[in-house]
Amino acid sequence: FPTELDEMQQLIELEDFPQLEHVLHRLYGATRYVGTPKLQQVTGDFEQFISTLRKERRIADEGFIEEVMRRFDELGLVVKEVESAAHQILVIPD
Repeated sequence: FPTELDEMQQLIELEDFPQLEHVLHRLYGATRYVGTPKLQQVTGDFEQFISTLRKERRIADEGFIEEVMRRFDELGLVVKEVESAAHQILVIPD
């Protein structure tokens, strides 16, 4: 997940929302196969939110970018939850 989160952070900083939508779509697809329903929900909702910019042919205003950052932070928290659960289940040494 660190690679994906770093890539998303860079795309947000560049305001490259079409590519961010693509990365979220890829991550959402992966979540459908690994049994992480909360991560799937958050990723899918984030992707849908980003897609409104394209579908409505809008410009990313300050409110949109603030919401992107809020959703990115939420995604980061859920990723940490998944990683923590995986470490507990798999007993991965630090």
